[in-house]
Amino acid sequence: MSIRPSVQRFIEYLRIKTVQPTPDYSTCTKFLRRQAQELGLDFNVKEYVAGKPVVILSWPGTSPSLPSIILNSHTDVVPVFEEFWDYPPFDATRVATDAQGTDFKIYARGSQDMKIVGHGYLEAIRRLKVEEKQQMLRTVHAVFVPDEEIGGHDGMRLFVESKEFAALNAGFALDEGMANPDKPLRV
Repeated sequence: MSIRPSVQRFIEYLRIKTVQPTPDYSTCTKFLRRQAQELGLDFNVKEYVAGKPVVILSWPGTSPSLPSIILNSHTDVVPVFEEFWDYPPFDATRVATDAQGTDFKIYARGSQDMKIVGHGYLEAIRRLKVEEKQQMLRTVHAVFVPDEEIGGHDGMRLFVESKEFAALNAGFALDEGMANPDKPLRV
């Protein structure tokens, strides 16, 4: 059974070892740059602390003076203790959940916290912008920040205090949430 391109991209993202305390932000930034190129998005990187990039992929809207939409996620993941894993944490192992092999789970560090969210943002943009040829009224920024798992002091904190953040003219932001396989939304 072939793997859908969206799943292939997710697996590739999961295999990037952005694990604290020594995340590979360089490889992650290259991956995000390639996604921006494929999607025709503006690509910017700001480092408020050397080696800890804040990556911003922007889809300009038709009315860029309107407050923008920020889709935020973090690229780092918590450390792993491999002896407690059924599958290697950075292999992004696909395991069938049904006898027909039509439904799968992917086991990897970051698969829920939080690479799935950032990947979901990019896939939604891909669907709207590339496949459906939609144009948004407001500018949409997909923001990928470092060091959230250790407090976000060198990434998000410094970013929101910056002139670059102010220039995004944020009107609405989405950030980390919990994955839910069911329909109820708990608040």
